[in-house]
Amino acid sequence: MSFHYQCCTQQDLAAWGFQEQVYNRTRIEPCPGGYVLHVNPPAPLKSPLGSFHLYTDFQRVLLFLPGGTQTAPTLPPSEETIPLTILRLLFQTISQDMNTLEHMESQLSTLEDSVFSNRENLNFSRRLIRIRRNIIHLRQYYEQMIEILAVMEESKLAHEGEELTWLHRLDRRCDRLFSLLTDLREYSLNVQDAYQSKNDYNLNNLMKTLTILTTMMLPLQLITGWFGMNLMMPEFQSPLAYPVVIVLCIVIIILCTLFFKKKKWL
Repeated sequence: MSFHYQCCTQQDLAAWGFQEQVYNRTRIEPCPGGYVLHVNPPAPLKSPLGSFHLYTDFQRVLLFLPGGTQTAPTLPPSEETIPLTILRLLFQTISQDMNTLEHMESQLSTLEDSVFSNRENLNFSRRLIRIRRNIIHLRQYYEQMIEILAVMEESKLAHEGEELTWLHRLDRRCDRLFSLLTDLREYSLNVQDAYQSKNDYNLNNLMKTLTILTTMMLPLQLITGWFGMNLMMPEFQSPLAYPVVIVLCIVIIILCTLFFKKKKWL
């Protein structure tokens, strides 16, 4: 088996009859004389291979590197079978994905700590939405990888002993990564619920404070309304009327404060 390296162009894949929208999906599909494998890891992943397109007619393997990449990745030995080479390439593609998922888990943990601390949650929603969007993209990516392995097994592309060993090994790795993403999705929902609960708690405290202040002002409003009437009252003739009203207002505020503190509403 011989390997040929060249940069990927739209004309190269168009010559096989594939459209541009196909490039954004990770999939394997038959083409005249062989198979074409499209691998496009999502942005959060730091794959050692990056995106690539592979064509095989069971006599050779053509590896196309998009974006004008000139450096070819490290490929398995050429004496291996073509299915085994493809499987090892796929395994190399996801070999460092666990580090990315662990970093995402660390980001969620940091967001969770910020919820229960007194630190200001700057851009919390934006950061959480970005993580959840990455989780969705990664889940789709691993679903597509698992589908590739299923196609290879059903179409007998991998049918020998070592080929099946690598296929099952790769399938188990994808299942573990997909399972971890499911846990991360649940974790992100829990973080979002905790953040929403904290906001609701703060809002309830604010509404309680405003209600207490309103309640404390009601007696004062009654007094100001009473003495604000345009009537001649006997109290107006006394020089002590004004100081008495001031003291009465202060006493009402003190009594209300003591009452609310006793009820632990303040």
